[in-house]
Amino acid sequence: MPPLRFSDDELFTIETFAQPLPVADRGPFLERAAALLQGVEVGPGAIHRACEQAQLEARRSGAAIESRPHGGKYG
Repeated sequence: MPPLRFSDDELFTIETFAQPLPVADRGPFLERAAALLQGVEVGPGAIHRACEQAQLEARRSGAAIESRPHGGKYG
């Protein structure tokens, strides 16, 4: 698979979709997103669709969203 190049904004989109996944699932998420981008004209829309699909597949495969500590009255 040839390497993909992303702008800062595109990389931010990818990182945003990867963030809710457990760390162990982020590598497979990135590999799946890259596979979905093969043969496609890469741009913001294509990246968003590929990341959305890869994240959905990761969640369906049993990946749980990491709980994040938060402040406030319930933290």
